[in-house]
Amino acid sequence: MLPLNLPQIFFNSIITGSIFMLAAIGLSLSYSLSRFPNFTHAEYITLGGYVGYLLSEQLGMPLYVAFIASFLGSSLLSLASYNVVFKPLQDRGSPLIYLMVASIGLGLVVRHTIQQIWGGSPLTIRAIWPRWILGHLTITGLYIYIITAAIVTAIALHLLLTRTTIGKCIRASADNVELALSSGMNVSSISRFVWLIGGGLAGLSGFFMVAIANAIPLLGWRLLIPAFAVTILGGIGSFYGVLIAAYIIGVAENFSVVGLAALGLPTDLKMLISFVIIVVVLLVKPEGISASIRGGVRV
Repeated sequence: MLPLNLPQIFFNSIITGSIFMLAAIGLSLSYSLSRFPNFTHAEYITLGGYVGYLLSEQLGMPLYVAFIASFLGSSLLSLASYNVVFKPLQDRGSPLIYLMVASIGLGLVVRHTIQQIWGGSPLTIRAIWPRWILGHLTITGLYIYIITAAIVTAIALHLLLTRTTIGKCIRASADNVELALSSGMNVSSISRFVWLIGGGLAGLSGFFMVAIANAIPLLGWRLLIPAFAVTILGGIGSFYGVLIAAYIIGVAENFSVVGLAALGLPTDLKMLISFVIIVVVLLVKPEGISASIRGGVRV
């Protein structure tokens, strides 16, 4: 049995956790205001990956342009889905199951549209990233970009939610919609802003997934289950809880890969870790990590 390269495993866990964080924050933000699990979120992730591929590989544009376009493309899809599908259903008082089914149906439409445009074969961004070897640790330029994006996102959202008027309105609306409305807040505009930002962050996670691996029509579902696990483990509506949970699940998934490989089992079974975490948390501590965080920012 080969010795474990613990520094590399922990570093890879940071990368995985950073991508999970980008995907899960958007899911948690939208759920906090709209109160239903949006399965179309998977397609925001997928679209971000394909938009990044389109601009960087097919159009030959710089990677930073593809990065920005991934955010914008997915954020616009998220906003459009809220305005055209979910907001009208909520205005009619549709029950939770209707919204969930609508999100699944819309996701299928988006996914098959993407497949018709780009096909079903894996597509790869063939960028050459700088590489550094520090002892047993290998670091690439892509990994630095991912960590930087996660740090900037966490700081920016913290400042947004705690220091700005729109952030305080988001938190107030998530806590009590009726009270927010009676206070004169435009909850619809606040929700649109949240869906815009959440969809964009999902697109960034998809872009990074394609840069690491490849683009396939089911790309978003590779991240959606871990994103749900992060949201539930962190505590639905808890910003800091999601940040912590993303890296916990990142560590769990990377160590599970090592364990599965040692046992001679397919490493694709790592997806089971997210399912197990969801079930255990719902049974043992359904309020998630947020119950242990005093003063944590909830959205």
